[in-house]
Amino acid sequence: MSIFVTQSLDSLVTVLVFARPGSVVDAIRTQLQTKRLEVVVVDPLQFSSSQSKELEQYTFYKVLWVLDDTIKGSPAADNIFQFLFTRSEPVLILTAILGGEELGSEAKAKREGDTQLLNHLQTYIKGVFILSVENWLDQPQLFTSALHFYPDVQKASRGLQSGVFTDQVVAEVVRRLIRPHAKGQQTVAQRRSFGPEELTAYLPPETVSEPTSIEFIATETTVQTTGFYQEEATFLQTQEHPLAWEIEEFEKRHREVSVRVFPLPAPKIINRQRLYEENISRIKHRYQKERLLRPVPRREIRRSTLEEAEQKKTNTQLHPVEKNLEVTIQQLFGSQRQEQRESRLQKKAIKTVKAQRKQARQKRVMRALSALILLGVLVGSVFASFVWMRSQLFALILNQDGSENLADQEVWQSWKTQTLVKALATEIQAYQFFVGSDSLPETSAVVSAAHQMQTIHQQRQQLKTLGTDSVEQVLGKKSGSVFETVTALSAQQQTLYSSLSVIQTQLQSLSTEFMDDRDKEAVEKILAEIQQARRQVATFEQIRQMLPAFLAQNERRRVAIVLQDSQELRPSGGLVQGVYLITLEKGVIIDQQFYDPAQIEGNKSATIPAPTDYQRYFNQTNLQLIDAGWGADFTETATIINGMLEHSLGRKGDLVVGVTTDTMQKIIAQTGPLVVEETRETLTDKNFYERLDSHPEPSYLRTVFVSLVDRLLQEPAQASQALSVLSTDLQNGQIFLVSAEPTENEVLNSLGWAGQVSTPQCPTLLEAENCQISTLYQLESNIGLNKVGPFIQREIRHRVDVGRERLHHQRTVTLTNQSSTTRWPGGAYRDYMRFYIPSGSEVLSVRVGETQLDTRNLERGETKSGQYIGFVVDVPVRSSVDITFEYQQEFKYQEGIGLAFFDQKQAGTSVDDYSLIITPKEGLQAAVVAPKAKIENGSLVFDTPREKHQFVGVKFR
Repeated sequence: MSIFVTQSLDSLVTVLVFARPGSVVDAIRTQLQTKRLEVVVVDPLQFSSSQSKELEQYTFYKVLWVLDDTIKGSPAADNIFQFLFTRSEPVLILTAILGGEELGSEAKAKREGDTQLLNHLQTYIKGVFILSVENWLDQPQLFTSALHFYPDVQKASRGLQSGVFTDQVVAEVVRRLIRPHAKGQQTVAQRRSFGPEELTAYLPPETVSEPTSIEFIATETTVQTTGFYQEEATFLQTQEHPLAWEIEEFEKRHREVSVRVFPLPAPKIINRQRLYEENISRIKHRYQKERLLRPVPRREIRRSTLEEAEQKKTNTQLHPVEKNLEVTIQQLFGSQRQEQRESRLQKKAIKTVKAQRKQARQKRVMRALSALILLGVLVGSVFASFVWMRSQLFALILNQDGSENLADQEVWQSWKTQTLVKALATEIQAYQFFVGSDSLPETSAVVSAAHQMQTIHQQRQQLKTLGTDSVEQVLGKKSGSVFETVTALSAQQQTLYSSLSVIQTQLQSLSTEFMDDRDKEAVEKILAEIQQARRQVATFEQIRQMLPAFLAQNERRRVAIVLQDSQELRPSGGLVQGVYLITLEKGVIIDQQFYDPAQIEGNKSATIPAPTDYQRYFNQTNLQLIDAGWGADFTETATIINGMLEHSLGRKGDLVVGVTTDTMQKIIAQTGPLVVEETRETLTDKNFYERLDSHPEPSYLRTVFVSLVDRLLQEPAQASQALSVLSTDLQNGQIFLVSAEPTENEVLNSLGWAGQVSTPQCPTLLEAENCQISTLYQLESNIGLNKVGPFIQREIRHRVDVGRERLHHQRTVTLTNQSSTTRWPGGAYRDYMRFYIPSGSEVLSVRVGETQLDTRNLERGETKSGQYIGFVVDVPVRSSVDITFEYQQEFKYQEGIGLAFFDQKQAGTSVDDYSLIITPKEGLQAAVVAPKAKIENGSLVFDTPREKHQFVGVKFR
């Protein structure tokens, strides 16, 4: 029984490095990159809170902190300590300490400070490993060594007991980073003696050969003269200039410096009496000015103005008699009128103030309303732009060509896509800042996935480049080892797998309950592409261990490419028309040769007994080489071909590849038109079968095949494109790969590549412990001795009724012969059809057209994992025939049981019009369905063109 295995891979390969720019960090980065580790370097002096928040979003493999003496005790060191205090990654701290030399109290104080600092880091940083370098000599600008405390080279040469250089430190750091992490401390030291000439280059800049005393150095003072009055003055100035080492006695000396000239101001006589008088005058003038400019109260101004206006009116308009009368009235009623006037004016003032306040309030309301309207317009514009950009992004995902992997398409690198993703990410961050980080989870995840797709696109382009390099090396077109390229390819594949896993986790965590159909379709499309890419990476990882053997790393190996003509269909893909042997040694092709069936069979002294059904339909007792693919298992076909090759030619294929004419057509479509020199014809994917139909002789197909393979072996770019086609057809079961080594063949069979009748594992979604597998393999053999295969179209309708005790299968196959003539190589399609079903299944009926076949007269046989039923179907030209096959098998229902149905597709057949209907009966209901299906009248409908094996799963309740 064969199984399908998918291996899960996860790797973290990024190291975060805090270090000052220089030769140390450059050497560490170079060494880590040679180990296939990515390096992110952060300058401690430039490390800010914003960078800390940005780094908190990522998880690193390990963190390296180069703690040099220039940042010890600085705010930068405290920022990095606070960052590492909250992290969970393994931390490696690299620093330098002094050796055991007797250097005085200053060195002793430094040792004690370093010890306290390292103990503090060891206590408060989880899982830290401290690597201390004793006397790091060749980095004096970063680390203090014992050389800083010696006055000259000769004393340093006599007193220095140990010293370490950068290359040793870098090697130890890289070794620590790539090994499993452990908490603790380690000192890197090397006990040795040094000569003066060896230490000269590493002396610190401030160390000079001077006497061991404190000198007083004169400082020159330069003074600019004014030109009015100059005098000379002699002075002494001393400045203490201590050296870096400590001495027991200090000798003080004074040195007289050169005489300098500095100006003295000219004498000035001050007239104090005159200055006093000017000040008094200035004070008086200022007092008078302040009194004149003193503000008058508003009430006083209003009264004076009104009274003066009333008095002016009275004086200008009244007659003298009236004036006298007014004066008299004023004397009698002046006070009362004055009170009334004041009251009236007071009311008017109150009304005026109220009107002013009301007007001010209206202005404030209008301003607030204008601001709200402007804010609403702004928010509306931002929301409209967000909706539009979101719609554009989802449309971009949905409108991509499905023939190419989504991550491989160049649209991810266009400026429009990058601008769209960045703008959406910025708006989402702003919205989440005000509303909450949990808002817009669906759109945020899709935008994040789109952003990651840009990175994945770059990674896949790098994979393509490495793949092209490996092909060129195998073809001998490029120097270098293909095995090193394969190793790099594997590391890049693991990085890609990790990136895909992150995106898949993000998208699978989304709730699609409130998404519309368009958004759901976009998310499902990305998930499907990611899952396909993950399967490809996992598959490559499974065969990576065998690639050195396939590429003949240790011994010479041969690859046999078997040409199968699917115009005359056989279970393995078609009639065998020849074998192309390619010899490899040390990862390079050294020889290639094509052999036709006559050369392989030789004198026909090797005979293979034919199966019973083959003898019945061809009336031959021995199996011919061209019919080596009569059986359902391509492994047996490869064994037959290898046996004949070894018997006749003394050589065999260590790796056998079965290729059909359908695959040749796809390769020509991918690599471009093929020119056949012998016939001066140009073949394309459009006229491929038309040319073969015009030249029905087998020699023409062999010529086309050899021309195609020779072109691929000469053109690495086209060979890479052809490998892409072969990889797809391997996954789809259209070509087969068999190894002569049993252990290698077990892996190939587990991947479904060996061409056996497969029974896969239950999907993890259905729980393998409570799951039943139902398999079906439909095989056809053209026994009409013509080449009508390209003219046959198939429409398949398969129905499964699921009961509590039985599974009832009904399969209807409609064969349509589109051949327009009865002349050879066209004509009627005489098909020997076989159905491979599980053991214990009961055949209920077989109907061909209107004829009901007697089940007792059917061809029957047993296989390793089941049984087969066979019968003959005749399809005239321009006609269609329906074949209905019914059978049932046992099914033991229990709560939560899963059913997986695997419909294996035959190699060499075109894309089928396919429909699968699963109908729960007797009260059963589907709880989990994979892949997505339509629901019609309680039935699950999987309606899709079938170009590969169909595998569906349903869990019932």
